[in-house]
Amino acid sequence: RALVTSLAQAGRQQALPVTFGFMAILGLFGAMATLRRPTRATTLVNLYVLTFMGGLVLFFICARLRLPVIVGLIPLAAAGISILLDAISGREVRKIAVYALAIAGFGILTYVDWYGIRSFNYAQEYWLLGKRHYDLGNFDKAMESFQSSIRYDSDFDFTGNYYFMGNCHWQKKNYDKAKSCYDTVLLKDPSNPQALNALGAYAEIKGYPEQANELYARAIKSSPGYSKPRTNLGFGMLRAKQFDQARNLFVESLKLYDGDPETWLGLALCSALTGDNQASTKFLQKAESLGGATEYSSKFRKILLEMDRTGVDK
Repeated sequence: RALVTSLAQAGRQQALPVTFGFMAILGLFGAMATLRRPTRATTLVNLYVLTFMGGLVLFFICARLRLPVIVGLIPLAAAGISILLDAISGREVRKIAVYALAIAGFGILTYVDWYGIRSFNYAQEYWLLGKRHYDLGNFDKAMESFQSSIRYDSDFDFTGNYYFMGNCHWQKKNYDKAKSCYDTVLLKDPSNPQALNALGAYAEIKGYPEQANELYARAIKSSPGYSKPRTNLGFGMLRAKQFDQARNLFVESLKLYDGDPETWLGLALCSALTGDNQASTKFLQKAESLGGATEYSSKFRKILLEMDRTGVDK
């Protein structure tokens, strides 16, 4: 009893490293040692530890769920130390050697287990799971995974988590929630080109073309090799009837990445609006081959009608 009381007091005063890793070594040794000299009390404690840990194995073992086991390990550790001290005082060399080997063995097992848990990057795994859901179009599940990644480690790819959460909201047409996520990215990284480009798109759908073009320009400056803001700014110039600037932006974007149907659509519109119907047809066919004939021919006609209403001479 005195030993248990001393251990408890030391634990409260943090004089001993009363953590799972420390107590597991002594507690497991105590569990083994008390099997040789069982009492009703030690048997009950052993059953408590075994059933508790067994339940965790059936559910999910991680460091955060092991803390309650320490309550049962402390008296087992005390009993084990008491038995070890008895062997030392009686100079029972064989028992001392067996107990020392047991403690060392449990120490190795505990270290290996603890290292494995600590080295497993839950935040990264949840991020990868979220990206997988995002690519499959499961946006609700993707957001749950990105949020779990942040909960485990808010510093792990902070901007990536919030950027993709913003994209999930965007795909669900929750534009204001998407903007909130992109703003959060910029708080951490004010020159993040993906967030700047996304906020440009937000400003555009809200009816602020000048602000949108400014954000696209900032994204281009931040990441000259990023093609998407050039394409988006090209459409901004197109709607502002700055056809030469628009064409140059589309061409520059294609030099960086020629697999975006939106960029080919922009070139097709530029050519149509400046009277080059042959080039327009060629560029539109390229856009349709990359993004779908029905979708891009419909987009082409819709934008042309919008431009017609503004009085563009073709």
